[in-house]
Amino acid sequence: MGADQAFAVLVRASQDTNTKLVDVVPVLTTTGDLTGAGSDGERLRQGSSRRRP
Repeated sequence: MGADQAFAVLVRASQDTNTKLVDVVPVLTTTGDLTGAGSDGERLRQGSSRRRP
């Protein structure tokens, strides 16, 4: 998989789970999972350690 394809996969996971792209990557690197927990992507949202203002 090339860089453009990998980025497209990350973008799709972000859109499918309604999660910011910057929050998708830490969950992927920690769990190896892009599917989230259920259709709302709760694991992706909870998995980010980045604090929002």
